[in-house]
Amino acid sequence: MRTRSRFSCISSVSLLLSAALFSLGALLTQASANPVFNEQNGLLVIERESLPAIGQWSEENSIPGFTGRSYYIWRGDNFFNPANAGRDTMRYTFRINTPGVYRLRWRSYIGVGNLGSEYNDTWIRFPTGQNVAGEQALNGWTKIYQGQLNTWSWDAWTVDFNPQAIRQFFGAGEHFFEVSGRSTGHAIDRIVLHQESMVSFSADRFINAAESPRSGDVAPQPAPAPQPAPAPQPEPEPASQPVATDNPDTTGTSPATPVAVRADVYSSTAAELFWARGDGNVVSYNIGRNGNFLDSTNGTSYFMNDLTSGASYEFEIVAVAADGSQSPAAKVTLQTLGGNDGNSVSGGGAQPNAPANASLVVYSSTAAELFWDRASVAENVVGTDVYRDGLFIGVSPGTSYFDDTRAPGVTYEYQLFARNANNDSSSATTVNE
Repeated sequence: MRTRSRFSCISSVSLLLSAALFSLGALLTQASANPVFNEQNGLLVIERESLPAIGQWSEENSIPGFTGRSYYIWRGDNFFNPANAGRDTMRYTFRINTPGVYRLRWRSYIGVGNLGSEYNDTWIRFPTGQNVAGEQALNGWTKIYQGQLNTWSWDAWTVDFNPQAIRQFFGAGEHFFEVSGRSTGHAIDRIVLHQESMVSFSADRFINAAESPRSGDVAPQPAPAPQPAPAPQPEPEPASQPVATDNPDTTGTSPATPVAVRADVYSSTAAELFWARGDGNVVSYNIGRNGNFLDSTNGTSYFMNDLTSGASYEFEIVAVAADGSQSPAAKVTLQTLGGNDGNSVSGGGAQPNAPANASLVVYSSTAAELFWDRASVAENVVGTDVYRDGLFIGVSPGTSYFDDTRAPGVTYEYQLFARNANNDSSSATTVNE
């Protein structure tokens, strides 16, 4: 009869023990890498670096004033189209113990450039949250931005030119949100969800609050599920004051009123407004006509060909900053030419001349504006096609074009083609930097 030696038995036990310890170690590593954060008393605080950085999220500490050990900054390409969202997605799992409506705030920094309207946003989505009546509805990946330079800001808005807070209802249980890269150079330090009726915003409080405790469980992957109807919540911020008044971290001031405003009348139906660009924090201009909102533009001119013959108009031009604040209105009046002046744009005519006296003004590493002179009325020009390095990028009915899709450190050549009502195009006017 063969018997196993004591050494063989000990070796077998050692192997089994080693395997068990290895499995336990792997489990603990996985749990540590994907923790479940526990909300307490209406507050959830998560340090951005609590999960390992993946892909082109870079863990850095060169910008002073961060909390925890570091922050994450997106070093990948710009992904502005929602169809391209989801690059290097990081998932944060959390447990809600106090169900209700939570507001998102995160502490972020514009780490590239010198404009509050660029390198200032990141994609987020809440697959397990529920939209709240009266609040901005979220549908998949949502752009979250801020607009303050040279400071860590708690601003976290969505909707361009009309900033809206992010609020979602969460029932009791485990949930998750996901973050993916959008703008190169946007840095995020820590992320907070809070019930505003229980925990009001305070920059000092949110900076000094300890990170929420972790359960130590391996985070599950919950599927979206219907949530109970949310309890009544505070009224949303009024549209006339889109930037939340409870946010003392907003240090910017309202932009200045646009200057050098003028109106040029071209015919009985066509005219154009002009103004000078304001400070670098201005991201767009709202155009009003006779007291009613007409349109918004990021350029410094606005062309119209739908006016009434012999009519008087008053226009208002309001500068809008990256944080949503607005300037006092600059006003200008005009009167169109009366009768059948023969100058309204209707038919075509001869091939128009190329745009004259074209120039380029560079505002930042990603933004610039083209200007040119208006063609004679007889040419019936209805628009100017704009190309960049031979590729079409847009059309302007006026005499300027604002381009904020440039890549940092790259110089471009632009081509301008005037086009008449018969779709005849001029030869190109080339503009180099």
